[in-house]
Amino acid sequence: MIKIELMNILEIIKGSLYSMQFPDQEQDELTILFHNWLDASYLYDFFYNNRLDLFGPFFKHESIEKAVEETIEEAQNLFDKLIIMAKFGKNDPYNKLQKMFQPLSDSDYKLRVYQKSKVKGNKKRSWLRLYAIRIEANTFVITGGAIKLTKTMNERNHTNKELQKLTVARDYLRKMEILFKEDFLILEH
Repeated sequence: MIKIELMNILEIIKGSLYSMQFPDQEQDELTILFHNWLDASYLYDFFYNNRLDLFGPFFKHESIEKAVEETIEEAQNLFDKLIIMAKFGKNDPYNKLQKMFQPLSDSDYKLRVYQKSKVKGNKKRSWLRLYAIRIEANTFVITGGAIKLTKTMNERNHTNKELQKLTVARDYLRKMEILFKEDFLILEH
């Protein structure tokens, strides 16, 4: 179990994008994901260990090697878009993080503070996911991400762990009373 009083929040883009660093980690979640999703060796191992899902009924992919190539290309595009939207979305009403992030639950239509959120990769049937807690429009805290090869997150340990991290991060943000982007200044002191 993660102790919520020991977490750290790193500012990626001032007033817009933040990333959780859990107590057992040396880096924040966004950095870890960026590193893993661009590492061919890591991806090969992941897809090999999850080959039944990769070749299964949900994705029916053709090869591990092709999955690795596609993931690296899509991850780079996703990270580039995320940073651009976080930087410029503060001033551009049409290119905001709010347009990238969707509520985690498809049945959740109302936007609110502490909302569990997700970003999918750019491909039509993307398996890349970033998970975050919404603080306000264009302000999100990344809690993790996953390569989701199944219909629901509950089906595999690695995606189920992301659900748990979302809950722990949301509870931490509530405990710290982070309601607006200005509240992150409190954590810096």
